[in-house]
Amino acid sequence: MDPARVADARRNFERAGISDLVTQYQGDARELLKEVRGPFDLLFLDGGFENYYPCLMNVRERLSPNALLVADNAGIGAAEMADYLEYVRRNYDSHTEWFETDLPWNPKDAMEMSVVRGQ
Repeated sequence: MDPARVADARRNFERAGISDLVTQYQGDARELLKEVRGPFDLLFLDGGFENYYPCLMNVRERLSPNALLVADNAGIGAAEMADYLEYVRRNYDSHTEWFETDLPWNPKDAMEMSVVRGQ
């Protein structure tokens, strides 16, 4: 929802040479995702941990078979995203990938990686 972060992301996509493959939206993802046409091959969730579950529910019917779901900060945000984690772990092929960070306040975190099998 932050225009400066949207601009940063746009520059990163351009620098990576993938801007032609990315459709970027600005606003409340919980609402925007209701309107985005699918299918979704990848859903990357980062920030607003309590929003992960509503975002997933708003695209669930439009996930591709074998879609990849990636939830960032599944270590530090586990309590706030508990509904999301419970859902993906119960319904999809899901695992937690732990990694070291260079942040003194948070030396270790995780991503929850989930694959949707043949919806």
